[in-house]
Amino acid sequence: MSVTEHKIGIISDTHSVLPYTVHEVFKGVDQIIHAGDIGAEDIIIELETIAPVSAVFGNTDGQSLRRKINERLDFSIGQFDLIVVHFPLFFGDETKPTIRISGHTHKPLIIERNGSMLINPGSAAFPRGEYNSSVAVLEISEQNAKAEIIFI
Repeated sequence: MSVTEHKIGIISDTHSVLPYTVHEVFKGVDQIIHAGDIGAEDIIIELETIAPVSAVFGNTDGQSLRRKINERLDFSIGQFDLIVVHFPLFFGDETKPTIRISGHTHKPLIIERNGSMLINPGSAAFPRGEYNSSVAVLEISEQNAKAEIIFI
């Protein structure tokens, strides 16, 4: 896929709760990625009122969701390979810049290394530790990617 600019909302660990502020934060995104522990299909339906949604299931998602969505997503945007799973990912031996997206920990994280990136948006509904509810926004252009954690 060739792209000049692509803006992606990233969310995880909603556990059937979607804070109303997500609509405002994700306004204008081209796509939403849900990194698992969705909780209820209604969450996906509501997110789709904002933008098209790609999702993976998490360890707490039931069989009805697991039958409809995958455990892992792999796709490319511009020069970047994207990998989405629920459980935390680590840097690999990528041959091209890779963006790895995961959830599960309920703790927001962005780490960049050698042109690749790890993103965990935290939990939109049930943060852990000292963190507040959060999501992430990822912007990709042909040669660059930048991500930001947004506390909601």
